[in-house]
Amino acid sequence: MNEDSKKRGARVPAPTNDNQVPAAANKNVFEAYADGIDNQRILGTILKFTKGDWLIGRDGEECPEKELIAVVPGLVHGWIRWEDNRPVEQVMGLLIDSFTPPDRSTLGHLDKATWERDASGEPRDPWQQGLYLPMVTVDGKTVYTFTTSSDGGRRRGVAPLCREYGHRIRQHPSELPIARLEQDSYLHSDRSVGRVKYPLFPVDRYVEGKPYLDAVAAIAGRPLLPPGMAA
Repeated sequence: MNEDSKKRGARVPAPTNDNQVPAAANKNVFEAYADGIDNQRILGTILKFTKGDWLIGRDGEECPEKELIAVVPGLVHGWIRWEDNRPVEQVMGLLIDSFTPPDRSTLGHLDKATWERDASGEPRDPWQQGLYLPMVTVDGKTVYTFTTSSDGGRRRGVAPLCREYGHRIRQHPSELPIARLEQDSYLHSDRSVGRVKYPLFPVDRYVEGKPYLDAVAAIAGRPLLPPGMAA
């Protein structure tokens, strides 16, 4: 795959688990992502925030972790297509490769009459914006991938983490943040929906990233370096 193809991302079936992590480039686009937020695989164990609960694995067990190392250089974002509440296709790329998701109109499945219905009986677009964020336990032994397709997860959860990380690596490119797994809520504009909970990743402190990058690389089978950090 050439460099232009990498930046465009790949349209591939959505994975369930995999050991692929792409290499990083020497670019700091995390701040831009945080300001402008309007073909990869799950690493280790899936981590989700569902209706106020932090859950892991396919069976949705309670997450035992209170804080994790956020391996932000591995952040992948783009479009995920859903069928029967399962991801079946994706058009995604690395943020550090300056991947820009294509316009929704180019992805097909435009006939609302064929869309599945949500809980309110309204047509639900099968293509949703989503992201994958690798995370590692502080002891470096367990790798998770946080995934979300919700606006709250992306805009209110991961975007502030990206903004802080983007600021930090200007002076400390080799560091990674230790983020707490917390939550907050907001009142939806549709009062019938009520309060909507979303994940938060407040950063407690930063640590040298190499042990955690190595933990991810051990699964991926290839190195992963943050922007500005030499091999």
